[in-house]
Amino acid sequence: MNKNYMVFLGICFLNPTLTNIGLGLQKWAIDNKIHTSESGKGALFVSVWCFGLLLQLFVFFLAFKALSIGNASTLGGFAGFGLVVLTLFSFAILKEHILKQEMLGMTLILTGTASLGFFSSGHQSAEVIVHQQSMLVFFMVYFAFAAAGIFLLFKNLRGYGGAIFGLFGGSTSGLAMVFLKIVTHLPGMKESLLSTMIHSPYTWLMAIGGVGGMALVQIGYKFGKAIQVVPCFSSMVVIIPTIAGISILGESVPTACILSVVVITSGVILTTTAAPAAARRA
Repeated sequence: MNKNYMVFLGICFLNPTLTNIGLGLQKWAIDNKIHTSESGKGALFVSVWCFGLLLQLFVFFLAFKALSIGNASTLGGFAGFGLVVLTLFSFAILKEHILKQEMLGMTLILTGTASLGFFSSGHQSAEVIVHQQSMLVFFMVYFAFAAAGIFLLFKNLRGYGGAIFGLFGGSTSGLAMVFLKIVTHLPGMKESLLSTMIHSPYTWLMAIGGVGGMALVQIGYKFGKAIQVVPCFSSMVVIIPTIAGISILGESVPTACILSVVVITSGVILTTTAAPAAARRA
């Protein structure tokens, strides 16, 4: 493995770790803020929530570096790794009960992540070619699924709210990652980075996706426990960059990496569906 790939791989592991710690802190702060009337404690919980937000913003800068080296599909695939940190955080800090099915899901996520890291070596591409026609088809399918999610929200907000808002948040964050990959390779970045970014529509789409993803997760916390909302979020951060990276950006991904993403996604689904009744009561 060359030096650049080692840096890329390190960021791939660090990003989801920091993201999930930040999300976990925000869930903890929201839960405690709701149940306290003391102004001093309320200020503390707001500060903790803001710290969680800062961790997620820091991840953005790390991702900018990573996507100047390697593929969005690979970076997105590692999103599931952060669920290991989330599991420990949920059990130790949020006092959420971890079920056997959830632990099995975590095992699949770890297995798929390790496989993805191994097989993606040597297949990173710094080039970006945006296929406009494929992008149109991608978004037609994307909005069709989004419409189905909105239908479920209207049908049973309390029952599906945590999962659906988690999926929405993850999908928009995944799209932000894809747009960030495009932004890192805009013509003129070396000569005038700030001006080039401001005048590109992909920069604004990236910002909307990133901020929107974080906001949707906060809404999801009102309807489900962290161990279910965040896996839904993470699944989309795995799936969206993988599909979009291959179809829209023309990234070359080995079959073993695609299978690894399938394993990760299976683990996320197991974790997410382990206790829907508990999610409704949360």
